[in-house]
Amino acid sequence: MFKQIKNFFTEDAGANRRKAPRVDARGEAAVIIDGKNYRLKNWSTQGILVGPYNGGLIAKQRSRVTIKLKDDKFNIDFDADVLVMRVDDEGLAARFFLLHPAQKKQIQEYLDYYKVG
Repeated sequence: MFKQIKNFFTEDAGANRRKAPRVDARGEAAVIIDGKNYRLKNWSTQGILVGPYNGGLIAKQRSRVTIKLKDDKFNIDFDADVLVMRVDDEGLAARFFLLHPAQKKQIQEYLDYYKVG
C-alpha cells in the first residue's frame, strides 16, 4: 500500500498513463459522483474514464464513487474509492484506490467477456 501511495506522488506525468487495457462501457453505464450521474466511458481493473464531467473534483483528489452498469449480460453496482488522475476535455480519469477483490473480479469478467486486447 505504501508503495502505491509513494508511486502516486513521485511518478512523472508520462508514468501516470494507464497501464491496464480498458474496454468501452456498454448498456446503461453510470458513475455517481457527489450525487450526480456521469457516463462511464471506459474502464479497467485499474480505473475509470467518466465523461463529459463538469463537477468539482481535481487531479490528485480522492473521492468515493458509485459505479452502476447494466446490459444484457452484466448487472454491476458497487461503491469504490478513486484517486483522480486528470480532468480535461475527455472527462475525468481516475484510478481505483484499494479496490475490493470481488469488485475487481466483476470488472475482469466484463473485460474478458468483451475481449479487451
